[in-house]
Order: sequence, then structure tokens, then C-alpha cells
Amino acid sequence: MILAQARGNESTAYDLWSTRHGRPSTDDVQNIVYGFITNDTHVVFQIDRDLDTGDSAQDFNVIVGEPMNMINSCNVNTANLQKHTSKGPFTMFLNYPEPNNSANTPASIGNLTEGNITNVIFGADYDEGAFFRIHGWILWLTWGPLAMIQLTTTRYLKAMSYGIQIHMITGILNLVCTLSLGILAAKENQWVIGEHPHAKIGYTIIASIVFICLTGVIMRLRIFKRVRIYQIHKIFGYTFLVFAQIQIVLGVLKYSQYFLDRPSPLGYIHIAFFGFLWIAFETYHQLHLRSKKSELKKKSKVISLYQFNQLVSLGRQLVILDDKIIDVESFLDNHPGGKNVLKWNVGRDISKFFYGSFQFTNMNNLEQKNTHSSLGWQLANQMAIGRLENNYSEEYPVELIYTSQQIAKNTKTFVFQGKELKPGLQNYYSNIGYFGKHFLVFNKKKPDQKRLYYICNCLTPKIYEQYIRLIRSYLESQSRLDCSSNRVALTVTAQSNKQGLSNIIHKRTIGDKYIIRGPLGKGLELQYQGMHLVYTDQIGFIGFLDLIAHLIRKNLGLLDKEESKQLSFVEFKIHLVVCVAKKKSLPGLELCNGLMRINQQMKKDNFSIRLKQVKDLKNFWTSEKIQNELSQFKDIQRIFISGPSKMCKSFDEVLTKMVQKGTLQKGNYEIL
Repeated sequence: MILAQARGNESTAYDLWSTRHGRPSTDDVQNIVYGFITNDTHVVFQIDRDLDTGDSAQDFNVIVGEPMNMINSCNVNTANLQKHTSKGPFTMFLNYPEPNNSANTPASIGNLTEGNITNVIFGADYDEGAFFRIHGWILWLTWGPLAMIQLTTTRYLKAMSYGIQIHMITGILNLVCTLSLGILAAKENQWVIGEHPHAKIGYTIIASIVFICLTGVIMRLRIFKRVRIYQIHKIFGYTFLVFAQIQIVLGVLKYSQYFLDRPSPLGYIHIAFFGFLWIAFETYHQLHLRSKKSELKKKSKVISLYQFNQLVSLGRQLVILDDKIIDVESFLDNHPGGKNVLKWNVGRDISKFFYGSFQFTNMNNLEQKNTHSSLGWQLANQMAIGRLENNYSEEYPVELIYTSQQIAKNTKTFVFQGKELKPGLQNYYSNIGYFGKHFLVFNKKKPDQKRLYYICNCLTPKIYEQYIRLIRSYLESQSRLDCSSNRVALTVTAQSNKQGLSNIIHKRTIGDKYIIRGPLGKGLELQYQGMHLVYTDQIGFIGFLDLIAHLIRKNLGLLDKEESKQLSFVEFKIHLVVCVAKKKSLPGLELCNGLMRINQQMKKDNFSIRLKQVKDLKNFWTSEKIQNELSQFKDIQRIFISGPSKMCKSFDEVLTKMVQKGTLQKGNYEIL
């Protein structure tokens, strides 16, 4: 390798050698003589060297007549030894006879100015590797520690306060560092994509991080809701994290190839260290998810429904999941579905959303259903502050022992039985606080598929027949039914999803095994007096049938004194508006008609029902219809909404405006 530096009368040339990219080294023996002619703009060099210098280690042996692949490069901006600004390959032949005289004689340079032979290169104090070292260390901090912080805040510390803010800040730093240093590196390489994999992956990473940050912004702003932005952001984020670690290793190897005599182990040390950290975090995380220790530690802390409502009225961001009371305030910004979903359900039972048995419908008609993972369970347990009173969360193995005939379209009652009496499991609940609670059911073969079904004891075949006989004949019976039981009757409507649990139960045979938990949830929170309005569909109506059965016994004077005191004889009223596809398809319709006939003969007005035949329930309840409907009633104590998500959202918007105007109290309505 020959280096020529055009510096006027002080121009110099050097005999160099190198076996790698980057800055070459000076030859131990300068096997050249040179001379030059200079003017105001150029320097013309003549540099002579023996074809065979005898130094095979540092010099190339030139053979006459054979082609030599050469590369010329130059830097037109400075005479110092710095990186070239242009280069180009060419092929050279020597086809003339070897000269007799040696190149190491002054005669070979003629009348040119003879150059000085030296091993000290002018302007060689430039550190070409400095930029790449800075580039490498900053991006290591970006893709190593900062990336680990991003992973930790979104996977292992989701419930941490300000976790999403930390994730966003580190994401912005990652974007800025990657873009700026990537562009500077491309400029340093003269905007040419090199053959080394590090360069090719580098451009891919620049494009990827821009896309990842863009999806992050879209996700936070809730734009393009029809696309699963959260999943896209998550998948690309994890993919970027993996490729970034590969890029760090490739960067160290490339630097070693250009500037070091042997490969540096730093890249492999990085992979080993951060790989160990990730495996350790993930192992602990998975073990923690499966450990019973992740269950609520404060099992002894029981909170009544009254206390729960008081805390919510004071501004606490509390929700109910099965029997747990969860404070979601620290998780609002971290929730993948957005904080508005959680804030909309503060003070409510979110179990049906958590298990994916109920879907949100946005106003753009996008239906979103989500079943939460084991990580969601862990976060819920971490944020739980206590357990709701009169809830039973212990798992109870049962088997299917009875299937009724179809009592409505796609609707049957199924009876499940366990081996022993279970606390909380009763054929009849004298406490009206259990009305509207639910059981959690899952099949042992598919433990991840869980669904909620309302308590509705009056649809148990024998009990239902007893109520029908009671209505028809007005016969007196026991004032209190036998409560303790090892059986539970659930009324299940088959849905459109053929793989769903409801359809599986409909297809199962006697003896199939299930697990139940319950009773769970808030219940209806009925008031002693005042008007109670219910707007529901066929499925939601099942949750009110036990209340209707209670009113039948109450109006006939078949309740004992304590049970009868729970609701006013005169001032309690309930009005149901049930939307159905066909009026005859409503389960328990005979009980409703029977109670209406009893009230007519006894001149009571504590119950009324109106059936609406509706084909498109999702779009039936407009704001105007809701306002006209509610304006017909006075002294409203409770309003219950149970139906498709768009119906619930339409009612919620109208009722929220009524609360803001002061015409309705916040705690007086419930979205079930």
C-alpha cells in the first residue's frame, strides 16, 4: 500500500500495509524512493519500488505480466491521514522488462524533488475509530439498558405508577438516539449500504423504530380503532428488541474487523449478561403467575358493598372482579385498552369484560372482545385492596346431572351437583342482596375459557313448577325453602360462537365435569322503596327472575317477617322493559304473567313489564328514545341496564348527562 500526501514542497509518500479495514500501518522497512513536482494546484509524484522487496509479510510481490486488482482512494479535503472521500477499483498490468537498477537509488527519480523517507506519517493523529466507538456505546445504552427498562415497565411492572410515562420517555430517547446516530453513520459511510450485515440491519432498525413509535402514538391517541394497534406495537417491539441485540454483536465484530487486531468479546458478554437478566426476570415472572402467593394477600380484609360505594363516591378508582375489590388508579395509563375503558367502569363489576364474555362496541360499530391473560390476573391481584362481602371465590368441582327441555330460544336450564355442601350455594336466597349475582363456570378440559351466569334459582325445574302451581291455585306453602345445597341450576343461552362455553354446555352429556365459583359480584343493590327501572334483553332478564319470584311470594304473604322487611309493601316498584326478537321466547314469562294477574286481583302495583319486539337491539335505543322513556317516571331510585354494549353505552351517555344536570345521582344507575 502506497500513501501520497500532497503538501506542496513538503509533500510526502509512505510504504504502508494492512490486513484489515480501517487505518493502515507503516511498513517496518520503507521499500520506496520517491520524488515530486509541485505547482499552485497539484503535486505530481513518482514513486518507485522493487517488484520483489524480499518482505513477503508486509509487501506484495509483483509479477510481470500478471493482472493485479487495485483500489485507489483519496481525500480531497485534507492532506492528513483521514478517511477517504472517494475510492474506486481498477486492474493493473506490468508488461515491460524488469529494469537492471534498483528502485532504492536516487537515479530512479531523475530531476524530481527527492522526498524524505520516514515512518512518521503527517497528520496521523486523527482517531478514525472515535466516531464508531461513541456510536457503539450510545446505541448500546439505548438498545441495552434503556430497552430493558422499556421491557420491564410494560411486562413485569405494569402496575407501577408512572410506568407508562417511563416507557414513553425511554421510547422517545431510543428513537432520537437511533435516528441521529444511524443518520450520522450513514453519512460517515457516504450514504452507501455496505456489504456487512451490520449496515443492512441498521437501516432496517431505523425504519422499524419509526414504525414502532408511530404505532405507540396511535395506540395512546386511540386512532384507527379497527386495527389491533396494541398487538402490532407489541409484536414489532419484541422483534425490534431481538434484532437490536443481534445488531450490537454485529457492531462489535465490525469494529474489531476495522480497528482491532482480534475480535472483541464485548458483544457476546452483552448477550450473556442481558440474556441472563431477561431469563431470570421471565422465570420469576412465570413462577409468580403460577404461584398461589400471587393471590390476594389481604384475604382477611373484607369490604362491604356499602363501604365500596362510599369509597367510590369519595373519588377512589375502584372496580370489582369476582370477589376482589381493585384500585385501578395506578394502572389507568398503562391499560392496553386505554384508560377511558377503566374510568367508564369505575364502581362497577368488570368480571364479564375480564373473561371476554362481553364485548365493547364502539360508536363506529367495531366490536371488541378480550380475554385477559395470566398476567392480567397477576396485575389484578397486585392492585386488589380487599374482598367483597358475601362473595364465595373457592372453586367447587361439580358434574352435570340434569338438562331441561328448551325453555326459550337456544335456552335451557342445567343442574350441576358437587359431592358436599358448599358455603354460599343455596336453592333459595332469602337475602335479596344475592339477586343479580353470578356464578363463574369453566370446563376442566378448557380451564382458560370462563363464563359468568346469573343466579336464577326459580328456573330450577322443580322450583319453577312449584311457582306455577302456586300462581294457578294460590296454595300456601312453607314460608322458607330449604337453603343449604350441593346443587346449582344455571340457565344458559347458546350463543353464535360454536366453540364458546355456553354452546359446549348445551352439547355436553350427563356426568361432564365443571368447576364453579360463586356467588360473586355486586348484585342488584335494590332499594327499600322507590321506582326501579330495568332495560334489558333476553339474557339480562334472567338476572331479575329471582326478584320476580320473591315478589310473588311477598304478595301472597309467604315470606317470613325478616325476609319480608327487605322491600316496602307499598312504596317499592319495579318496571321492566325487555327487548326480544319474539315475545314468546322469553324464559320465565309465565312467572311475569302470573305476578301481573296476582297484582290485578290484589290491586297491587309493585310490578309491571313491557315486552318490545326488536330486530336490531344494538341500534334501537337512541338518545331521544331513552330520554322520552325516562321522562315517564318519577322518584327513580335505581336504573338497571343490561344488554349489548352499544345499548349500554347509549344509556350511559344519557344517564351521565342527567347526573351532570343534577336530575339523577351517580349511584342510582347500574350498567350490568
